[in-house]
Amino acid sequence: MGAGAAPPAYNASSMTPSLRWAFALLLAALTTGCDRTDALRAALCQRAIPALEDGRDPVGPIESRAAGDVVTLVYRAAGRAEPRRLTCRFATGGDAERLRLIGVETPAEGALSEARLAMLQIWLALPGEPAASEPAAAPAPPLSPLGYLLQQLLNGLVLGAIYCLIAIGYAQVFSLLEIINFAFGELYMMGAYFALVGLVLVASAGIDRGAAGVAIALTGAVALSLPWGWAIERLVYRPLGVARAGTAMRLIPLVSAIGLSVLLQNLVRLAQGNRNKWLSPIVEGGWSVPLGDGSRLRVGATQLVILALAAAACAALWLVVRRSAFGRQQRACAQDRLAAALLGVDVERVIARTFVLGAGLAGIAGASALIYYGEADPAMGQAVGFKALSAAVLGGIGSLGGAMVGGLLIGLAEALWAAYFDGAYRDVVIFAALIIALIVRPAGLFGDPGRTSS
Repeated sequence: MGAGAAPPAYNASSMTPSLRWAFALLLAALTTGCDRTDALRAALCQRAIPALEDGRDPVGPIESRAAGDVVTLVYRAAGRAEPRRLTCRFATGGDAERLRLIGVETPAEGALSEARLAMLQIWLALPGEPAASEPAAAPAPPLSPLGYLLQQLLNGLVLGAIYCLIAIGYAQVFSLLEIINFAFGELYMMGAYFALVGLVLVASAGIDRGAAGVAIALTGAVALSLPWGWAIERLVYRPLGVARAGTAMRLIPLVSAIGLSVLLQNLVRLAQGNRNKWLSPIVEGGWSVPLGDGSRLRVGATQLVILALAAAACAALWLVVRRSAFGRQQRACAQDRLAAALLGVDVERVIARTFVLGAGLAGIAGASALIYYGEADPAMGQAVGFKALSAAVLGGIGSLGGAMVGGLLIGLAEALWAAYFDGAYRDVVIFAALIIALIVRPAGLFGDPGRTSS
């Protein structure tokens, strides 16, 4: 190039590909630095796609368009050929408000209802972004062997508390009628769904999900479980004449109980769908208890809530059985229904109240499981119901105290086996140990040997 030649004009097409990419990123950073909220909104809207597509994740490129407080995504879902569109509306206001989802619309379903929107908000449950200046927390030191054992014992106590609430229902019904009501496992499952409905209503009303959320979920689970317990006794067992049936007639109520369990499970499956319902943590936080060896035992607030609920329910039941007129009538019917009826006790009313009481305890157990695990599905009551029945049998079928102890033992054994051995064999070992224990002691730990021999 000569000294007097003019420099060549700048042409963007003459840049190398790497320079063009760097220039594009720099231009995007300069022009969209203030649109960070739009990017966060688009990411939040994209996270809602699997919830609206029956678990299908988006595949391929996603086109995002933002107009004011409305974000529109065009995407393709896995297993679907045609492109789909999702429109999300967000609130106006400060930085926190601008990320609050207030409306979702799809071409197929239109705008989501308030209940479905509240469910979607719970399902998303995005945690707030940590402050940039907040230092990262140091990792907790590993637990010592003793600390690990204590942690698993705590986990087992929580699980056993849930089992013992259901086992009490089995024990009470058996003490009166000498039949097994398999529907208690499904009532536990329905209690979880009832609690979930209560939490959705709490979220749609804008109530803080903390102590109020737990109280409303528990109240809803119990209030909706009680009528189901009454209906089961009134519509299924009373027409079979279980209050007057002898030993030879126990097979018909047993088969009816199995059919009722299948009916309730499929009823919930049809009403709520076959997909699992997920829930973000309601009670957060906890405490770290120093163990003296540098490690800390983690005690979750949710665990303490569940243990307190189970302890309060068991204590209240014990007082009802031992100190109230209904408790005296129940114990009289458990000893001899005919003699109790001759003395003026309304046996059928006692049986109905016992079913209602057991359903309420199962509802508490279901709400506790939802709070603890954050999941509900139509089949969740099947395995738990059998384990709770095993707990009642292990403690001595018909014994309330035995049901409590059996539930805690089953929960502890399950947690310890999963912690130290292959978890795939957990249920096999638990039920095998139960069989061996019953071979050695057929009446259970606190059962009446005369009842098992009849």
